[in-house]
Amino acid sequence: MLLTSPTMTPAQLLSRLGRSMLQYVAETDPWVPDEEESKKVHLLALAQRQRQDVDRLVELIFRRREIPDFGYYPVDYTDLQYLALNTVFPRLIRDQHELLGAVEATNAALGSVSDGRPVLLEILSNESRILDELREIANHDASLGDS
Repeated sequence: MLLTSPTMTPAQLLSRLGRSMLQYVAETDPWVPDEEESKKVHLLALAQRQRQDVDRLVELIFRRREIPDFGYYPVDYTDLQYLALNTVFPRLIRDQHELLGAVEATNAALGSVSDGRPVLLEILSNESRILDELREIANHDASLGDS
């Protein structure tokens, strides 16, 4: 397990996933120097992949005859506006890591016979790949600074 996370229902997880820091940063259009525009494009693609996970979770919630509630972005995200993308990577990575813990805890709480388990396993796999790619982008920056 990645982290000890509180157990969430799929509906609660929707708010956490749909209002993740990655989604917030993607919506606030972080600044990057022209020569690093590809980094921003990559981040926006990761956010789009995460929105596909949100869609999967919404479908599960509808199948369970529940009403999806996307909630609000945490207030502490507002200090991320107008920042250079490079400065937010440590927080993005930490938030994505915590999000993975929430997905794992929710998946474990559903049990092995739940209709939501395949959906959550797919989300877990995709969100794990997103975390890996965020780390790659950040490590690429760190390695450029060493030269």
